[in-house]
This record gives sequence, C-alpha cells and structure tokens, in this order.
Amino acid sequence: MNYNIVDLNEIDESTIIVSGIDTKDYPDFADSFIQYAEFKNGAPLTDEQLDILNDDFCFVYKMVLRQIY
Repeated sequence: MNYNIVDLNEIDESTIIVSGIDTKDYPDFADSFIQYAEFKNGAPLTDEQLDILNDDFCFVYKMVLRQIY
C-alpha cells in the first residue's frame, strides 16, 4: 500500500483535466478520474502522484463538478 501524500495546496487546480465524466452516472461520476495536473511551480504530476490524487474521491468529485459547471 502506498502511503505517499500529495499536498493539495501545491496543486494548480486550473491545470487539472478530468476524464471519464459520464453525465448519465450523475450524481456519482464513479468512473471519473484526474488525467493531468500540475503543481503550482509548473511541474506535472507523475503517474504515481496522479494515482494518489485519484484516491482522494472527494477531491476528484470537486474537480468533476468544477469541470462540468
């Protein structure tokens, strides 16, 4: 199990791309995931960091809502 943490305060939310959004799955959006994101310093998140970020379902859901509304 991976116990690494990605500091959400260091993520540039304007760079986040969410994929897998299916509006027929409202309100769950269970297949949605963050495909791409960058830190505030401009460095992209690695695949491992994206996996960690996608484990935070509340954050992913917040980003889904931000993208569709």
